[in-house]
Amino acid sequence: MAMSDPANITEFGSDHTRRRSAAVLIVVLGTCLGVLGTAGGLWLRHRMQLAHSTTAEPTEQPGGESPFAFAPQDGRTATTKPPRTNRHGSLTLQWESLSNQGAQPVSTASSNIHPEDYVGAEACQKCHKKNYESWSRHPHRFMNARATAETVKGDFAGDATIQYQGASGRFFVENGEYRMEIRQDGKTHLYGIAKTLGSRFFQYYIGHGIGGEAPRGHDYYEEDQVLPFGYWIDRRMWVPIVHVADELPDENGRWNPLTPPFQDKNGQADLVYAERCSMCHTTYPLGDSMIRHPEFRGNNLPYSLRLGVSQFTAQSHPEFWDGANDAATASNSQMLAVVDRYAGLQEPDKAPSLGISCEACHLGSREHAEGKLKRPSFSPHSPALAYDSTQGPPAGAAHANVNWACSRCHAGHRPQYACGVATWNSTEYSDAVKGSCYSQLKCIDCHNPHQATGSVWSKPPEADDAVCLKCHDQFQAAQQRLAHTHHPAGSSGDRCFNCHMPKINEGLQDAVRTHMIYSPTRSDMLEAGQPNACNLCHLDRPVQWTLDTLKSWYNAECDPKKLAVAYPDPAKPAGLYWLNHHHEGTRLVAVDALGKQKAHWALPAMIEILDDEYLLNRQFAQRAIEEMLDVKLDQWGYVFYMTKAERQEPLAALRRELGNAKPTGATE
Repeated sequence: MAMSDPANITEFGSDHTRRRSAAVLIVVLGTCLGVLGTAGGLWLRHRMQLAHSTTAEPTEQPGGESPFAFAPQDGRTATTKPPRTNRHGSLTLQWESLSNQGAQPVSTASSNIHPEDYVGAEACQKCHKKNYESWSRHPHRFMNARATAETVKGDFAGDATIQYQGASGRFFVENGEYRMEIRQDGKTHLYGIAKTLGSRFFQYYIGHGIGGEAPRGHDYYEEDQVLPFGYWIDRRMWVPIVHVADELPDENGRWNPLTPPFQDKNGQADLVYAERCSMCHTTYPLGDSMIRHPEFRGNNLPYSLRLGVSQFTAQSHPEFWDGANDAATASNSQMLAVVDRYAGLQEPDKAPSLGISCEACHLGSREHAEGKLKRPSFSPHSPALAYDSTQGPPAGAAHANVNWACSRCHAGHRPQYACGVATWNSTEYSDAVKGSCYSQLKCIDCHNPHQATGSVWSKPPEADDAVCLKCHDQFQAAQQRLAHTHHPAGSSGDRCFNCHMPKINEGLQDAVRTHMIYSPTRSDMLEAGQPNACNLCHLDRPVQWTLDTLKSWYNAECDPKKLAVAYPDPAKPAGLYWLNHHHEGTRLVAVDALGKQKAHWALPAMIEILDDEYLLNRQFAQRAIEEMLDVKLDQWGYVFYMTKAERQEPLAALRRELGNAKPTGATE
């Protein structure tokens, strides 16, 4: 079958652009549950880079120049023009054939990146029963799942409700299907829930409108979206979703998930899941993903690859381009229309598995499952794939392959501390590579991807230390280790992770370890007045005590002028300074650490975080105080997502009854 008529392809592109116009307005604005710059936004920017144009239609450029090429076209015949390419990190997308381009073919026959190479996790069950059963309980398995009685964690009995920002939410089952109803300003938004998102701490829900105020034909009715409320599993309560955009102060611009999705100026509520979030919550064929999200797949790629787009498409998606015509003769409009259509390859129809399954890491394993290949490969190969060097990739679970597998989801950009590390999690790879240890470490040295994880880290500290001591064996001997740590063997100060990977990442309900391995003597964190490993254990000590100790032990020094700005009172406990820090991530980590240490001396200051301008900080403060005192703050009428005006009366009662004592605690 020949390629479709160019006019029809251009028409498709126009319709595709029109249907997603509301989503396009917003996907370039923010984050999606952990990735700065949304999937849809990256796809849009990728397409515009290809076109060298900001127009919606894939138009021809003057003079016959290709919008897919960095080098200018000079009017030569189609067969001699330079190929049309676009590079993202170490990944180059090339429209024309890979032949005669100097690239080394990865494979002449077998492949593991095409949709037809994927068989799904169930095919692994027969031979790998133990791993399959463990994975079936792993949070990866339930990063995305169909909404069933087995997968849904939220309370849909019909009695649970939430009041937030002038709106009410209700959750119920109707005719065997899950529903979320939101009433605001006399209007009703009714959603049918199709899928779940997450299962470890919180569960969010994905669905589309089945009743409401939006005009018919809007994405509200046609596209599954991340819905406005999620369920906090441990606390058994409905809460507003977070991290769908930059977290801002409530009264100063925080994204409101209840804003009607059909108002263009507030289009943030149109969270089309498949375009924004699914790339890290669903298992897609790698080749499809490379074309659809080249920035995410190429930025951390450890070797230089070139994918022949027309060749790959003709084999796996002939309905887009069947290869009957020479790809070099295709117009720019035709080429871009083909690339556009990859945005329509959305779960569940075009994904081997919902959630993160075996082939998300092992890649397409049909040949292995059918007994034609002894082991699946962690490195990609396909006749449509070539290396831009004579040296091919390492085979198997090599350092580069394994870490790239993790980086395909656990990478991105976050708000940062002074040392450059993220303030909240899910970008562990991006943080890890900022530390020198990751030149040797593999993610699986600490994390077993086949072993189900609970709500807390379950490995004993001795096992954690052993990972570090494999390289730093000079500290195996007790005397050498004591001389290094200056802490008794087996104490918290003797543990590698506590000093070099402190818990300064917001992890939805707990502060968790940063994955950048660094020294506690770093001056930038100390000078910025942000959390340091020493004072995270010794919250009641002033920073001057910390500085004197680090100077004595390691000859570490800081800029006294910067320290004077960060800590004007040298006798005040560092924990209290952090609670009042202008940096919101520092306040969150402080209240979490104080709560876990049951620091009653800091309770009056902790109560003030219940009135913090950031919703997440109030959430952490409520949990910290409740667990420290074994109380529930709702008995005073307080809940963390209340508006500032709503929370003033319960806060006054809490200050009277719990916070009369002034914070003290500087230990002599």
